[in-house]
Amino acid sequence: MTHPVRRELLRQALLARKGGRIGTGGRGAVALRFDDGARDFRDKVLPLLVERNLPFTRVTTTQRIGSVRTESDTWQNIQHYCLQHGGEVWNHGATHRDASGDDALHQEIVGALQDLGRFLPRIPIDCFAPPGGASIRYDGHMPSRTVAAWAGTAAGRLIHDFHALASGYLPDSYYRPLDGVLRDGQNHYSLDLYTEPGRATALVDRAREWRAGIVMMWHANNLGVKDRQSMEAFTAILDYLVEQRDQGSLLVLTASGLGAADASSTHRDNILVTDSGNPFAEAIPYPQYRQNIPGSTRELTATVSAPAGTAVASVIGESTRHHVVPVGGTLHLRHLATVPLDVKSLEVTINAGSRDVRLVAV
Repeated sequence: MTHPVRRELLRQALLARKGGRIGTGGRGAVALRFDDGARDFRDKVLPLLVERNLPFTRVTTTQRIGSVRTESDTWQNIQHYCLQHGGEVWNHGATHRDASGDDALHQEIVGALQDLGRFLPRIPIDCFAPPGGASIRYDGHMPSRTVAAWAGTAAGRLIHDFHALASGYLPDSYYRPLDGVLRDGQNHYSLDLYTEPGRATALVDRAREWRAGIVMMWHANNLGVKDRQSMEAFTAILDYLVEQRDQGSLLVLTASGLGAADASSTHRDNILVTDSGNPFAEAIPYPQYRQNIPGSTRELTATVSAPAGTAVASVIGESTRHHVVPVGGTLHLRHLATVPLDVKSLEVTINAGSRDVRLVAV
């Protein structure tokens, strides 16, 4: 039995957190996805993303990755760094193993979702990313390349019924049309074997030139490993992406934000009422606190004018970032954070003269 009402409400809640469609103004968009390897992500990848102010999507199992147990002591860390630095978490199943039969499939898919809700209570778990591998069949759902695999299998229905959005392996779905329609089954590029940075930067170029959306995925535990992508190559890819973003050539979004992206619009939900101040400060209390705020990943941007070398602090609720005004006296501030589900008021401040201040969904 399917549950269309539940699914519709889940999708409404996800879109509400984005403030509706995310307008790209005709530009392409890229999302950065990182599967498994929680400690490798935290130690090797996260510092590079934070330094470059890039949002991210963590895809995680709850019990094990095949024969290796998921690092249970990282749940508090995952929740903390997602809130602090603008991350989201997707359900990846319980064990990264095959499952057969209604009870086993329910535990693998829905049980994992329920566990993530307990482990990460301050972060919404909206989406599902099926584990890859030729041995994973899910009673005919995997590799989820057909409509029948989604609609005609128990696993497909469970994924659909309990998640607002799910990725997959539908043919010809690497490049998203960016029309604001939440599409299940869209594919991603796995970059572990892209040892030459040019292969990955070419994907960024296509997203920009074709005005399309792509998801670039890594397993953090494979970075820097023999015959896999080096950390130097990974860093070069991030730097190229930042260069394109800062030039205004494309957007970098979360994977769920990419699902809501709309190239035909320029609208991006901005929850701030004011856009300037010296210093800047705005409080959003209850009941002004709206459905599009709790659990949303947001990007604070502003133009700050101050003498070169001035230390500037920006605050989004619990998240604080420190910046330094560069030579020339103009700082183009960027700060990413995820608003906790349980917060009832939100304070946004920049302790310097700021204009063009926005807090938009990613």
